[in-house]
Amino acid sequence: MRRENKSIISLQGFLGRLVQRSSVDQPYPAGAKS
Repeated sequence: MRRENKSIISLQGFLGRLVQRSSVDQPYPAGAKS
């Protein structure tokens, strides 16, 4: 379970960084695009 939690946290952090980057390039979140 610990390994899964670690991977999930890392994935969330990675996605969070992508969202922040996309939000900087685009005023609206990437989710609103699709």
